[in-house]
Amino acid sequence: MLEKEYLSVSELNSYLSGVIENDALLWDLVVKGEVSGISIHKENIYCTLKDEYSQIFVCGFKLKQKYMPKEGDSVLISGRISYYIKTGKLSFVATEIELCGSGKQYDKFQELKAKLTKEGLFEASHKILPPAFPQRIVVITSKEGAVIKDIYRTIHKQNKSIDVSIYNVSVQGITSVKEIVEAISFLDKQNFDMIILARGGGSTEDLSAYNAEEVVRAIYSANTYIISAIGHEVDFTLSDAVSDLRCLTPTAAGEFVVSQYKNSINKILSSLSIIEKIVNNRLEITKYSIINYLKKISQITQFKIFSVYNRISSLINTLNLSNPQNLFNKGYFKIKRGEINISSVHDIRENDILSIYGNNGSFVAKVLKKD
Repeated sequence: MLEKEYLSVSELNSYLSGVIENDALLWDLVVKGEVSGISIHKENIYCTLKDEYSQIFVCGFKLKQKYMPKEGDSVLISGRISYYIKTGKLSFVATEIELCGSGKQYDKFQELKAKLTKEGLFEASHKILPPAFPQRIVVITSKEGAVIKDIYRTIHKQNKSIDVSIYNVSVQGITSVKEIVEAISFLDKQNFDMIILARGGGSTEDLSAYNAEEVVRAIYSANTYIISAIGHEVDFTLSDAVSDLRCLTPTAAGEFVVSQYKNSINKILSSLSIIEKIVNNRLEITKYSIINYLKKISQITQFKIFSVYNRISSLINTLNLSNPQNLFNKGYFKIKRGEINISSVHDIRENDILSIYGNNGSFVAKVLKKD
């Protein structure tokens, strides 16, 4: 096989850089477009300049001007084309930026936002409360990115019992809107506790699918709790606004899932603690009530016993006073003739045989004479 002549990557990039640098038309240009994904650090500006069909990266260094562009502005940018050999990246280096008004894409975004706001799609009253114990989570994202790994690792690091699934979609490109809408519609019927709509950030253009009206309405119509974790703090998409919760990153979404589980358990433990305190308090009150009742019963019982004791003592004393033995002790005698008690001298006749009972015993006597 004959060897083919070839260029190294460095040689190719150097050649392209030379072509661009030597083209006088590219030294001094004025380009009109819409500002997107702007970032300003001191006097340095970084953004994307776009129209309906194309876009180019713009950077401006130490720009001395009063006007600083904003997201969606339509601008005229003066500058030159630069080709960075090391990365093979083409940039438009700005020397001056002039405002022309608002861009078409930005206007369309604002019109859609106003329309959906008027319809009430972003109202808090429509948002669903998160489930107390989320067990089945599904993430709508690209299987090629690190998003699902970040979410899976974040959740399972703290709670391995939570099931995390992925539903693969294109997160940008021609088919992304259709795929995301179909995914939301399908997964909403699969009894998941939460749906996480996620991707790993990107430019405003990369996130355009999440500003599509079809996607926003699909989220609004879903009955499942939906978290938007597009992963871009600067750009706030319409999907963020309509979702039940917006998290700045996919990792933050995973942390919310775990925290929701933990918070619910802590609420239960707190409620159980309160119930325990209430029960213990009621037991203490009941305990003291029972003690007081027992004291009263004891007092009443003691009083009753004392009253009965006094009554019995009185009866015993009365019986003691009525006891014939006491009379015997005083020197008195009991006289009987046969079974007949003799209570008077008139009942005695001469020659009667009498039984006489006294303190220490008894004896029999015969009446010899009666006076």
